Amino acid sequence: MRKREVRVRIHVKRVINIDLVAQCFKARVLVEASWVEPMMAHLDKEELVWDSENEKALTLQRAGKLKLKDSDKEGDKFYFAPRLSFRNLVELASDEEMWYVIYENTDDPEKTIGPIVCLRWAFTGVFQEMFELQWFPLDTQELSFELLSDDEEAGLVHNQSGHYRSSCNASRDEFPLSSEYILSDRVRFKESETKASASAQKHTYSLLSMQIFVKRRVAYWGINVVIPLSIITGAVFASYFVPQGDLSDRCSITTTLLLAQVDT
Repeated sequence: MRKREVRVRIHVKRVINIDLVAQCFKARVLVEASWVEPMMAHLDKEELVWDSENEKALTLQRAGKLKLKDSDKEGDKFYFAPRLSFRNLVELASDEEMWYVIYENTDDPEKTIGPIVCLRWAFTGVFQEMFELQWFPLDTQELSFELLSDDEEAGLVHNQSGHYRSSCNASRDEFPLSSEYILSDRVRFKESETKASASAQKHTYSLLSMQIFVKRRVAYWGINVVIPLSIITGAVFASYFVPQGDLSDRCSITTTLLLAQVDT
């Protein structure tokens, strides 16, 4: 079955937090997905207006439906929506917004192909990420947004148009962790599919991974983490200057230094 191409771009407006302990990060994002809708080819420009209730748009999109504003005149008629969700999203803030913009297709003057429907989805969320810390503090981390379509008909692809470039806001003024990390404005895309074994019906669904990158500032982590821990670890040799018979004092020194390492 040939899938309907859904072109995707992302704008990471702000990376708010990176939590190494919880293995997650928090960001404000704007996702834009666009596709051609042949079922709307016969409609006039004035009719290409979506039903602008935010909660209704969110609910219908998750059900794979798009409703136009005046469709009630002839009874409810629904059009295709790609049923987008983020597979690694673990927490969603209350500022979620979703809206549509429908453009006339300049490549379709005869109105046979259909207009371009553009879905825009803005929200702040916490995303799960398995950090690779083997090279700490010399590491570069990938922060991934795993966009999934629950519709077999949809095929998510990177929108490579120069007019709709994906980006990440790497401004130090907008990145609260700029003293700890260097944030790149580059976004990398990877197209794949889910495994059939993950579906009860043995279906596969389109999966689009979008990755941004943060590089750890070695000086910051060296001064604030590595050097303090090295000093605390080195201080354990102080217990050797305590007479062997004073076992309780030697254990007290070692335990105190161990607790200091944990707190650090």
